[in-house]
Amino acid sequence: MAWIIPLKCTFANPTRKVYTRQMNRIYLDHASTTPASSAVIKAMRPLSAQFFGNPGSIHAEGVNASKTLKSARTSVARFFSCQTDEVVFTGSGTLANNLALFGVVEYLQKHGRNYSDMHIVTTGIEHSSVLEVFRELERLGVLVSYIPVRSNGLVDLERVLSVLNDKTVLVSVGYVNGEIGVIQPIGKITNIIRKYNSEIKIHIDASQAPEYLSLPVNTLGVDLCTIDGQKMYGPKGVGALFVKQGTKLNPISFGGGQEKGLYSGTEAIPLIVGLSVACTEVVKNRAKEYARMKELQDYTFKYIGEKLPKAVINGSIDRRIPNNINISLSGVDTEFLVIQLDQKGIACATKSACDADKVHSHVVHEIDPENIDRAKSTLRFTFGRSTRKRHIRRTVKEICLAL
Repeated sequence: MAWIIPLKCTFANPTRKVYTRQMNRIYLDHASTTPASSAVIKAMRPLSAQFFGNPGSIHAEGVNASKTLKSARTSVARFFSCQTDEVVFTGSGTLANNLALFGVVEYLQKHGRNYSDMHIVTTGIEHSSVLEVFRELERLGVLVSYIPVRSNGLVDLERVLSVLNDKTVLVSVGYVNGEIGVIQPIGKITNIIRKYNSEIKIHIDASQAPEYLSLPVNTLGVDLCTIDGQKMYGPKGVGALFVKQGTKLNPISFGGGQEKGLYSGTEAIPLIVGLSVACTEVVKNRAKEYARMKELQDYTFKYIGEKLPKAVINGSIDRRIPNNINISLSGVDTEFLVIQLDQKGIACATKSACDADKVHSHVVHEIDPENIDRAKSTLRFTFGRSTRKRHIRRTVKEICLAL
């Protein structure tokens, strides 16, 4: 996405005038976050100043806020193809994941099941908001297993059944991987799990999916599903969790009992409305934008192959969302390269922004554990609604000059 961002140069003498120049920025990091769309901003603006009531209040302002909340919940339920009472709003995708994972285990623990008598399953390529929860639950005594992934980043379906046992209570798999963009075969995974034990709860983190994939949660066969506003041209600070009827969760916050007692705190109506508008927008634009992105992705892979022939593609090409390009440049300090590109007006990434303190991509290391250099030399481009071929050509040109 090309943005005009003012870059200010301030001189040492504070009495002197601050001069501003403008640079055409190319933003290729939409997996980290997206700008709020104009429709989202327009819908949110009056809700912060004019229609600011608390939906828990019984006066006119509160009733109006409650109606607005109900309408937004209906829109998000339509997005999930679920019932309105199956939608729980949270403060982010991370918090939705925490509620889903801690919620299942803590509910069972509160009702008499020991941590050591519970077994939970995920993969080694999940987002940190899933992996860190699993590590914390493991510290509490819960048994943890990781489904192996193949070299293309996809779950090894033949190994899913082998990690399940009679203590398994929860499986969590990301629908789309945020680093390498691969799309997991969720339907096949859920079928394997359901045939083994229909009582196992299944959670998917679908934060990276909405722009390009539909989320009919009942068809997918999941009990819990996370989305994040900031990943789909909605506002930051809001997420939603689909919770299938009959799925029991323990709350992770306590207070006024909002969101069916699962997520206490006054509902952030402007943010929730922004999320609901984003959900409506992505459904409306999905088919057209998928086709455009797929053409752009094919062009980019071909162009990189011509200009950077030693680049290694990370993750499956066939089962991949169309806005994701992830490569490794052996022997290149790609963290420094990202800084160089930033100075040229291009924003991209090496890995998930939530793993900024890590020295390498844990995802690429998982798919190729014998080649640490590949995991240390990753470069990720994730396109957005305004990305064009000329942005790709300029970016690749700057990479070639830097190398």
